[in-house]
Amino acid sequence: MGFKDIQIFNSTILAKQIWRLLTRPNLLVSKVLRAKYYKGSLMETEVPKNASWYWQSIMSFKDVLKDVLTIWLDSWIPEYVNGKIETMKPHNCDIFTIDQLIYQG
Repeated sequence: MGFKDIQIFNSTILAKQIWRLLTRPNLLVSKVLRAKYYKGSLMETEVPKNASWYWQSIMSFKDVLKDVLTIWLDSWIPEYVNGKIETMKPHNCDIFTIDQLIYQG
């Protein structure tokens, strides 16, 4: 297939799997993994020692994506202390990434 760097390709596939788990919770794979490995937030779940190789692989890449996915943890506002938003995220807010703030009508 002509991949120049197999590690970058692997990271891309793992990131895509995490993204699908986060954005498509009704997929069968999402339901099965949620039932087996996590009840609350995917990004805050711990990996059990007896987890499958597949789940360990996905979760090994979770920390890399954690800073990218949540705007409330990013330092992207220079005027604020530490460049972070100082308000609490509302309970009914489903926005996780910057692109979700952009109206796509």
